[in-house]
Amino acid sequence: MLVKEIMTQAVVTVTPEDNLRRADELMMRGRFRHLPVVKDGRVVGIISDRDIRVPLFLEPRDDALQLMAERSVGQIMRHPVMTASPGMAVEQAAAIMYEKKIGCLPVVEGERLVGIVTESDIFRVFVQVMGVLVASSRLQLQLEDRPGPLAEVTRIIKEHGINIVSLVTEPSHEPGQRTVVLRLQTIDPRPVMRALQAAGIRIVAPQLAES
Repeated sequence: MLVKEIMTQAVVTVTPEDNLRRADELMMRGRFRHLPVVKDGRVVGIISDRDIRVPLFLEPRDDALQLMAERSVGQIMRHPVMTASPGMAVEQAAAIMYEKKIGCLPVVEGERLVGIVTESDIFRVFVQVMGVLVASSRLQLQLEDRPGPLAEVTRIIKEHGINIVSLVTEPSHEPGQRTVVLRLQTIDPRPVMRALQAAGIRIVAPQLAES
């Protein structure tokens, strides 16, 4: 999946000359937390609701409103700005946001702003990829980290006529092992769980009740 498939294209922006009150009003009206700062068609900064409100938290309300009217976006915006391209993989964008501890990435093509991708967009993709929104059953397996075991798992599932909604693997905390999380399109995974256990596959969760 690519950034261009999940980004918001109709991006609300501010300029460095706009005051903080305007930026705050735009964020409240649109119910978002970040605004790209654009000048002459180029992204020159980013501003968040926290950038505006945290420094004014201890100020009396009237004083805070006055300061927001007097201060410009350019005075507090963060720059330079980390950006993404439309063709960037979503997981690469997520890694940048995670490593840099930022909540969004403006999406640029050349120097032109074409969208924005946020934490909420990444979370939505995660939920979709994990198959949580589809009626399904979750299995967590522990497999040897070598070619073959995963193919055996999918073969057994296929023999039971069950569709795999999602499949994710990650290194296990146990050396030489790999954790596999599947979502199967069935409300009763017990028959396939018994077949997996009979084949020597270790099921971490859920536990199959002994009959």
